[in-house]
Amino acid sequence: MATLHASLMLRRGGDWDGTAGLLVRTALCRREAGAQPLQDTTATARSAHAAWRSRARKDAEDAAGLAGKAAGMLERFGEDRRARDVLTWLEADAMTAGG
Repeated sequence: MATLHASLMLRRGGDWDGTAGLLVRTALCRREAGAQPLQDTTATARSAHAAWRSRARKDAEDAAGLAGKAAGMLERFGEDRRARDVLTWLEADAMTAGG
């Protein structure tokens, strides 16, 4: 059910922060539950990254709040390139905010 809700939110667009957070939680819950098919769980994790990325373009503060959770989730899925993308963005954002 969470996967369906996340999918509908993603299609509707608009609330990228809420969508990204829901997708992160859904991917983690699916993984913990051993939900099948595994490809759907991986796709949910990748969609969470895409939603987070969209949020980062629109609202850096909100994206920064979810960045650690998103990066950790992506690392658990072995999505190292996507996790590095989030962490690199977070470091750059912190440097921009710091001066």
